[in-house]
Amino acid sequence: MSTLSRATGTTRKRNPRDYYPTIDPRAVAPLVAHLGRGVRYAEPCAGAGDMVDLLAPHGWDCAWAADLLPMRRTVHSTGQLIAQQDVVTLPQMMAATRELGDVDIFATNPAWDRRLLHMKIDVLARLRPTWLLFDAAWKETKQAARFGKYCHTIISVGRLVWIEGSDAQSIDDCSWYGFDASREWKTEYVWPTANRDPVEQMVLAL
Repeated sequence: MSTLSRATGTTRKRNPRDYYPTIDPRAVAPLVAHLGRGVRYAEPCAGAGDMVDLLAPHGWDCAWAADLLPMRRTVHSTGQLIAQQDVVTLPQMMAATRELGDVDIFATNPAWDRRLLHMKIDVLARLRPTWLLFDAAWKETKQAARFGKYCHTIISVGRLVWIEGSDAQSIDDCSWYGFDASREWKTEYVWPTANRDPVEQMVLAL
C-alpha cells in the first residue's frame, strides 16, 4: 500500500501532489503544548491554509504562508495571502527579503512522498528550525538515517482524520519531527500521555 494510502487509511487513488489538508485539531495540540504560545512561524506548504487556521487561536503568528500551488488565495480565518512559492527557491528569497527571514521556525504538514519530503527537510532545516508533521513510521526506515543527526525532537501525535467530512482516522500514527541542521543533536522523544497535558487540553477545547 502506498504511503498516502496508509496515511488516509484507504486504498483510494492518491490525491494530486500528496495534498491532504491538516483539518484535525489534534494535529497541532501536541506541538502547541510543547512550544507554547507566541511563536512566529512560516508555513511553506500551506495548501488552503488549514494549519494556519488551527494555530491562529493559540497565539501563533504566521509571518507568511506559501505553497507551490496554493489551494486558496487567502487563509480563511486571517485573510492572509497564500503566496505561490517553491520550497527549493526559499534560500534565495529569504536572503533577499528581510521580512521572509523574520520567523522563529517553519511548521508544516509536507507531502509524505519520500523524495519531496527529504528535499524539504534538506532545504528548510538549513534555514530555520523546522517542524514537520508526517508518519511516525518514517524514523524506522533506512532512508531516515541520514537525517537523524539533525532531528532534535519527535513528538507523538497518533492517528488523525485527513478527509473533510469524514470521521475515519488514518491507519498510521503521526509525529511532529523537529529538525535543525545548524548542529548535530541527540533526539528527544516526547511520549503520548494517558491523560492529556493541561495545555493540550486547552488547545483542543478552543
